[in-house]
Amino acid sequence: MSNCKVIGIVNQKGGVSKTTTTANLGIGLAMQGKKVCLLDLDPQASLTISLGWNQPDELPITIMDHLESVMNRELLDPSVGILHHPEGVALRTAEMKAKIKKEQQDKMLNGKERNSHDRFRGSR
Repeated sequence: MSNCKVIGIVNQKGGVSKTTTTANLGIGLAMQGKKVCLLDLDPQASLTISLGWNQPDELPITIMDHLESVMNRELLDPSVGILHHPEGVALRTAEMKAKIKKEQQDKMLNGKERNSHDRFRGSR
């Protein structure tokens, strides 16, 4: 593990080739004999889809499941949920469940904020 490198491809702006860069870099490193594990944390699962899994919502376990297990102090086998690509790249994926949960939380928060602002203005 002392030779392990972590590379992050991040940018808050969409359409700047984060997914393309990640897939090509990962496959290129794997072709050089490097061990590669890509994490697709995008709720839209663009990296997962670009590497050939066209139905990411149907995956049995995702990185969200692993994150939830950590939060709930449960143990999941770390090797479960890794997709293996023919090019030698391992992939962990997020899925739409994460996006749906985030949208639900945002709606709840926005509703609470709106209600508290209405009360402050005296309209309720």
